Amino acid sequence: MCSLYVVWHDRFKEFFFSPKDLWPTWMKRMRRFRELLTETDLESLVIIIEGEPCDEEYLRLVHDEDYIKFLKRSSELGYGLLDYGDTIAYEGVFEDTLLVAGSTLKALKLVMESKLRRAYQPFGGLHHAKREGAAGFCPVNDVAIAIEYARKKYGVNKIAVVDIDVHHGDGTQAIYYKDPNVLTISFHMRAPWFYPGTGDVAELGEGPGYGYSLNIPLPPGTADETYQWAFKEVVPRAILKYRPKLLIAQLGVDGHKDDLLGGLRLSTNTYRFVTLTLKELSKELNMPFLGLGGGGYGERSAEAMIACVVGLIDGIPKDITDRLDRAIGEEKTRDSSEIFLRVKEAVEEVLKVINSWRT
Repeated sequence: MCSLYVVWHDRFKEFFFSPKDLWPTWMKRMRRFRELLTETDLESLVIIIEGEPCDEEYLRLVHDEDYIKFLKRSSELGYGLLDYGDTIAYEGVFEDTLLVAGSTLKALKLVMESKLRRAYQPFGGLHHAKREGAAGFCPVNDVAIAIEYARKKYGVNKIAVVDIDVHHGDGTQAIYYKDPNVLTISFHMRAPWFYPGTGDVAELGEGPGYGYSLNIPLPPGTADETYQWAFKEVVPRAILKYRPKLLIAQLGVDGHKDDLLGGLRLSTNTYRFVTLTLKELSKELNMPFLGLGGGGYGERSAEAMIACVVGLIDGIPKDITDRLDRAIGEEKTRDSSEIFLRVKEAVEEVLKVINSWRT
């Protein structure tokens, strides 16, 4: 029986929001992801739904009107930049933005309105964009758009976002930094030279939102062993104590050991571990789950995405499991004691914050 929606559109294989030299890597990732669904026969265990664009009014749930007008003008002009240099304008970028945001909203509607409570949108997770503009290959923040739509349409009053992209989810954090009704948890690499430069453990929120922005900064080279330990220590405790009504995960796979833009040493084992953990939490609290594909710029990005999907599916038959082992199996990576101790210190600080929450 199918236990996951996958919201897909063939247009996902044809564009990206980065400088053009990175487009082939992204398009290969999207193309290979769709091929692997077929080759491993995972597509027999999911329901594939075609994504669709949303109306521009939904961008206004989050983004400033002046920025939306700028995005439209830039799309019509067909060249230029949407930010300081990472996010490009091209002819049709506005329409592609609406497709990504609309496909995320499609996935949200599916989990909110049907008996099947989990969905995955592979192009979603544009977590760097802020209210006032684009950033980091993200023309809009579809994570926040989904949050605001869930509040407005379905009356969801508590939402949690777990972000495992190698880059800190700075845009989502900034939008909800003062909001106690949106919990953000970000696991990301942090180094003086690494984008976006935010995500310190001391960034906890402001005003009524203080304590509801949680960050676990990871040293370069962090591997499966320490990452999985930290995730298991923090996320179940936070989610079970916060008790959200909707769980959204930005499942960027650019922490994979072979990623061009990353710096962590994660294998496909961690991506399956993460989504399996989140699936069990969503079941325990009987809440809808929305997974978004996030970043990923390596030779094995598609395999890591498939690992995410595997963790979200119930009851995979042995013949398909055998195919998956051959297609995406990797050795678990291990850490030095120095890296573990640095991460342990951050985890202990975050656990103090979680323990201080009033239930």
